[in-house]
Amino acid sequence: MVFATVGEVRAVVHTSTLKDEDILGIINDISKEILVRAGTTDESNPLLISAGKNAIYAAVLRRMKLTGELAARVKHGSGEQQNDINQEIRYYEDNSNRYLRKYLYSANTRLYGRVGLGSVNHKI
Repeated sequence: MVFATVGEVRAVVHTSTLKDEDILGIINDISKEILVRAGTTDESNPLLISAGKNAIYAAVLRRMKLTGELAARVKHGSGEQQNDINQEIRYYEDNSNRYLRKYLYSANTRLYGRVGLGSVNHKI
């Protein structure tokens, strides 16, 4: 299973240069990476799904930046367009890490204690 579909990614990140196969490859790679980082095979956890989706959005934006679709400067005739996509990439990466930390914290939380009348400081 993967954490997002190509349609879900295209709904958030609009790209004209990446094909569906490219996006699907990114989805598969990032989904595996998130599961390895979480140390689990549980693909149904909502926190992992959110972490995966945000990491996928960031990875697609990075690929778009590398292919030139979101280059730092794009010339249009006599005009020029500035793109600062790093802030958006950082936003999705931070969200992914936040959800992953929440998952790891919830998976590793254990409660210890003794319950019952006279159980504390009681000699057996």
